[in-house]
Amino acid sequence: RKATWLWDATLLERPEEVITFLTDQQFNTVFVQIDPHVELAEYAHFIERATAQHIAVYALDGSPAWVTDDELFYDYFQWLRDYTNRYADAPFQGIHLDVEPYLHPNWHDDTALVVEQFQTMIVRAQQQAASLNLPIEADLPFWFDEVAYKNKFGEGNVAQWVIEQLDGVTIMAYRNNAEDIIDITKHELQFAQKAKKPLTIAIETMASEEGDFVSFYGQDETYVNEQLRAISKAVRGRSFAGFAIHHYSSFKQLID
Repeated sequence: RKATWLWDATLLERPEEVITFLTDQQFNTVFVQIDPHVELAEYAHFIERATAQHIAVYALDGSPAWVTDDELFYDYFQWLRDYTNRYADAPFQGIHLDVEPYLHPNWHDDTALVVEQFQTMIVRAQQQAASLNLPIEADLPFWFDEVAYKNKFGEGNVAQWVIEQLDGVTIMAYRNNAEDIIDITKHELQFAQKAKKPLTIAIETMASEEGDFVSFYGQDETYVNEQLRAISKAVRGRSFAGFAIHHYSSFKQLID
């Protein structure tokens, strides 16, 4: 897999430009943000074009608020249901969630509660995806293997639990060199191998306020590809599904 996130759904109005870039860069998966202000027909048209180029399109959405706001959560799945009913001939290939519960305002005050709410949301999302007959996956930070839970779902670490629940995960391994990325994803790769689930390793290309070490921003394409090859060689055969590059616009800027 080589995937990317397309957060600006208004770019679907220029499908040829987007698909040409994805094809030229050998992407075979794109996570497209669901924006209720963009016409359903724009999504259908884009999916038709992408499918013709063997690019899988996943319905992307999520917010830290989803762990406590059922309305936002169900609005997304209702949108997806409406789309599927109207454009059955141009279906999404799956669901891709980016919820990031650690950004919820209650995380630091009551982490255990937010974790349990997040797990509850994951179970509900899995049920919704099953009713739509779509695979479901989610983004996870690399450090979720250090977050423990002990609640109605049992006990363990959150990363392993999510990997076991979903059809696949993408680990946000946001560092700018192969050695660090290999190190911070080793536990998740073990969990994925044990659960027989595909795991995608994600890199960042957008400037980060946390420091230069987080992102490949400012590096050239040659360096990025060298690091990806080194990672692939090191983790091949361990439920490693491929890479995701965050995100379309910043990576396009790096290439340009």
